[in-house]
Amino acid sequence: MATTTSTGKAKCFKCDKDKVVYLCEGCSQKFCLMDLTEHQKNHGIELDKIITDCDAFRQKLIEQQGDQNQRVLIQQIDEWEKDSINKIKQTAEECRQISIKFTVDNIVVIEKELNKLIIDWRQIRQEDDFNEFHLDQLKKELEKLQKELNQVSNISIQEHPTSFINKISICGVNSNIPVDAKWAQSGMTVAGGHGAGDAINQLDGPFGIFVDNDQTIVIADTWNHRIIQLKIGDANGQVIAGGHASGNRLDQLNYPTDVLVDKEMNSLIICDWQNRRVVRWSRRSDTTQGEILIDNIRCFGLALDNQRYLYVSDTDKHVVRRYKLGDKNGTIVAGGHGKGDGLNQLNYPTFVFVDQQQAVYVSDNENHRVMKWNNGTKEGIVVAGGHGQGKALTQLSNPNGLFVDSLGTIYVTDLGNDRVMRWPRESNQGTVIVGGIDEGQGANQLNSPEGDNTEESFKELLAANNNRLKSISFDHDSVGFIVTTTSNDQAVSYPNIEELIVNLETDKSLGHLFILIPHINRLHINFNELSFASKSTLTNVSSLVYLKDFELRSINTYWSLDEIAYILSKMPFLQRLALYLRTEDEHLVNGQNFIQNLPSSLVEIHLFIIY
Repeated sequence: MATTTSTGKAKCFKCDKDKVVYLCEGCSQKFCLMDLTEHQKNHGIELDKIITDCDAFRQKLIEQQGDQNQRVLIQQIDEWEKDSINKIKQTAEECRQISIKFTVDNIVVIEKELNKLIIDWRQIRQEDDFNEFHLDQLKKELEKLQKELNQVSNISIQEHPTSFINKISICGVNSNIPVDAKWAQSGMTVAGGHGAGDAINQLDGPFGIFVDNDQTIVIADTWNHRIIQLKIGDANGQVIAGGHASGNRLDQLNYPTDVLVDKEMNSLIICDWQNRRVVRWSRRSDTTQGEILIDNIRCFGLALDNQRYLYVSDTDKHVVRRYKLGDKNGTIVAGGHGKGDGLNQLNYPTFVFVDQQQAVYVSDNENHRVMKWNNGTKEGIVVAGGHGQGKALTQLSNPNGLFVDSLGTIYVTDLGNDRVMRWPRESNQGTVIVGGIDEGQGANQLNSPEGDNTEESFKELLAANNNRLKSISFDHDSVGFIVTTTSNDQAVSYPNIEELIVNLETDKSLGHLFILIPHINRLHINFNELSFASKSTLTNVSSLVYLKDFELRSINTYWSLDEIAYILSKMPFLQRLALYLRTEDEHLVNGQNFIQNLPSSLVEIHLFIIY
């Protein structure tokens, strides 16, 4: 019986007469006793209909269990087999078995959900305590199961043209990762692990990774300007693209950030980040150079959907574009309204994932969130993070690598927090599945790949002679240092240092250096390399109020006005500024825009900007 409460005399919702009425908490309407009885009787009738529909659906489920050949995918496979005669029978049988397994697994999942639904309606029938809300929920759950049975969302047919026939295979993602799955906290090194370097058993700053079905691993070895391939268990990798130092020749790469394997063309597609292009390299052993697919794009992440459309993130334009392979002009599918944190904007999009429905997931790096853009929509929705930069389970810090399973569960590398997080669909917070124990080299730790043993020697130098050194100067040919801080040494600083001339390996070290030298008066920095972290490394850094003289030399990467302005915002009393930079940002070379961002205390400026 529906829960009711006597409310005294009032108009009955059904007969419209003044009577003693009772409130139905399901529909929030008031009924007299006679009409309330009829109202509750209708509830019973509707529940009976749901039970009948459940029984009919169960019978359909049983029928499909008994005859897998009625599935649409199997019919497609059988038709293909007939047309292709004897040459493809072996392939057809392989695909048939894979499809049957996917279907059986799907039916098992649906049957479990159906049994749960049946238990629910039996319980409310036994308790005789239900209303419109309960009925509506039961109907929606049944409709959802029926839809899933009729159209399995996580598998499809993918064709592979060959010289004599269209070979097919079953492609799909296993959706049965339990919600309560436990993840091993000690990882196993499968590539690299011998320090930073360019030997074939080493990596240096690896970013994107692709793992094939046969456990072949393809890695964008970013700072070595090459693509490495190996299988799990191999001691050494194989250079399959680039590896001829950084450059823009067709046999060279320049800081590649992502790579994927195009099986149909037996080739690699590579984000050649610093060369502002997407290139294709054949996987044939005699390949010596690549070809340009897309140029004039600051690409970072790649994805290829089941219709063979290529998706590329652009960190300069803050968009993701979709390309038909072979076309130079793409269509914007995420972002496109300038840099920002609105639902129709992105800020430094890095890695991309595309699901079976062509929904695009983007690691919105500088907004510290993951966005989902459904196919054809003008705005995205936040599906992970989005609560500012931080370490809480509701937050992310510069998310990068991204994977989404067929249930909509998101797996994301939380780069700034040295952890991998799992975010179930429509969840307000994630769970840490790997890492999160500060950065480090332990089997249960992760570390943004910019660590180096020169860091300790640099800190020892800052503290030398019982912290009595005031001035330290390295020439421009000296070693480049890497500087980091962890939660254990945030409070460590060297206020004795008033003057420092130093080479840093990457711009990511800048924020950490500021923490170490709070009383610096004169600071000259030369960057040897580039990284892909920008102003986020300065987010929680105090201003250098003692700094009067700042010089920055960095022509190995492209700087924007926003990045330079943010650095200068940490120097409120600066008097001398010298910048030697490279840029593609017209705002940085526009005098008026640049002047507006200079500290008011400035009295001397030297600029050398390559545009």
